[in-house]
Amino acid sequence: VKTTLYAILGDGAFRQYSADYSYDPLGNDPPSAAWPELQLTDVWRKREITNRQYGWVPSLQWQHARGRLTAGLELLRHTGHHQGFIVDGLDPQPIAADLVLYDYRNRKRTAGLFVRESWQAAERLTVDLELQATHHAYAMRDDQVRGYSWDSGYGWVTPRLGLSWRAAEHARLYLSLSTARSEPTFSNVWDPQDPSANPLPLFASFDQATRHLEDAQARPERLRAAELGGSWGNARLQLKANAYWMDFRDELVFAGGLDDDGLPITDNAARSLHRGLELELAAQLPGQVRLSGHLAVSDDVLKDYVLQYAPGPEGTVDYSGNRIALFPERQARLRLARRFGALDLSFGLRHVGRIYLDNSQN
Repeated sequence: VKTTLYAILGDGAFRQYSADYSYDPLGNDPPSAAWPELQLTDVWRKREITNRQYGWVPSLQWQHARGRLTAGLELLRHTGHHQGFIVDGLDPQPIAADLVLYDYRNRKRTAGLFVRESWQAAERLTVDLELQATHHAYAMRDDQVRGYSWDSGYGWVTPRLGLSWRAAEHARLYLSLSTARSEPTFSNVWDPQDPSANPLPLFASFDQATRHLEDAQARPERLRAAELGGSWGNARLQLKANAYWMDFRDELVFAGGLDDDGLPITDNAARSLHRGLELELAAQLPGQVRLSGHLAVSDDVLKDYVLQYAPGPEGTVDYSGNRIALFPERQARLRLARRFGALDLSFGLRHVGRIYLDNSQN
């Protein structure tokens, strides 16, 4: 039996400069005396965050006659306080006091349970069975500027099957079939730091009286994957080969453009596919020279993805059939090395194939 308790305490801040800045914290709502619209110059914005995350991870492992059974639980609670201010600027005189950009708190609670059995089905065959259940509960509270709050949840059960066969003394083959889910981040659900982002279309329900939103439209990434590979080796030569197929629904892909912090903007693609082959080599050559190499070739395609960047048909672009941005077509590495006493000398080559910087494949 093992158990782990942990706490992650984070506090930080950074500043951003803008020569010209439009202060409009209410965004689509009309300005008020407390939250006016201002045209400022020589602006310094300060962004602050306080994060608190606590977790408990107990697990049980039982070594039995035909293998090993492992079960575990993860409980997590995360809270974050996000604040943004204009701390310096001209209007046209210097601003008299800090101007609030945003001030809100978010929360995430996670409960996860997994069971894994590694079963020695035969002398040379090992079967791995795994089942994982996860639930995430999201919330945002205490929005001091626009008064919004929201709740949403994500939950799923994901199975996995793995087979490992020792075909010979130095050879092994394996097969893996699995499913997986990955929840969206808070900013994928809605970014309250962007005053122009209207949250109403991003949730299934909205209570006008309380300004409370529920059931976010942002979807979790869903994956079905298969992997087949093998390895062979002795004291002087090792070879590995691996082929994979990953069928995504709602994968979060680069949507083009950067947000106000310079981070890539992402969006759910209805369906995307990743297929590839990976080869590895390691050899001990005469003269105590070591050779190693790696080759990866992949096909990463947006099978179904229409980006809606503005209302109406004229605000859509169809990227279906294009290669996914930021995934290279191939990668290769080669390295030669030799040790001379305490000195290790190596020479390496690396090749990276074509990478498209957006989904237009242009």
